[in-house]
Amino acid sequence: MDVKSHVNLLLKEYNLKPLYYKFISFAIFASLIKETFYWTLIYFSVKLDSKEHIKKVAALLLGILFLNIPFERQANKYRIELIRRLKNANNMYYINKLKNTAKKDLMNLDLVLFLNTVQTLNTHIQEYIINRKLLGDIPITFISVIIIIVSRSLGNKNSKGKLM
Repeated sequence: MDVKSHVNLLLKEYNLKPLYYKFISFAIFASLIKETFYWTLIYFSVKLDSKEHIKKVAALLLGILFLNIPFERQANKYRIELIRRLKNANNMYYINKLKNTAKKDLMNLDLVLFLNTVQTLNTHIQEYIINRKLLGDIPITFISVIIIIVSRSLGNKNSKGKLM
C-alpha cells in the first residue's frame, strides 16, 4: 500500500477528513495572501508614478503581511494537529492489526522490525502532509511567475521615470 492510499484510509477510518480540509484550506489561503503581497508589490512597482503615494502603498503592503499572520499560524496549527492525529491513527491501525493476528503468527513476528516499519510509515505520512501543502502552492506560484513576466514587459514599455 502506498502512502497516499494509506493516508486516505486513515482519514476516512478515523474521521480526520474535516481536519485535513481545514489544513488544506488555511494553507491555500495563507499562500494566496503571501503571494498577494508579491503581486501588489509588483503592480505598484510598475504603476507608481511618483514617490508621493509610497506611504499608502507601504501601509497596504504591511496590512497584507499582517493579514497573513493569523492564516499562517492557523494553517501550522492544523498541520501539526493533523500530523499528530494521523500518526496516532496509524499506530492504532497497526496495533489493531496485531490484535487480530493469530497467536501462532504473532510468535513468528519480529516486533522490532514491525515497530521500525510503523515509525518509518509515520515519517512518510508527515512528509506526505507537508508535500500536500507544497502541491497546493504550485499553481499560486505559477500565477506569480506569470505576473512577474507580464509586469516586466509592462515595465519595459512604460519605464519613463517610474520606480522600476
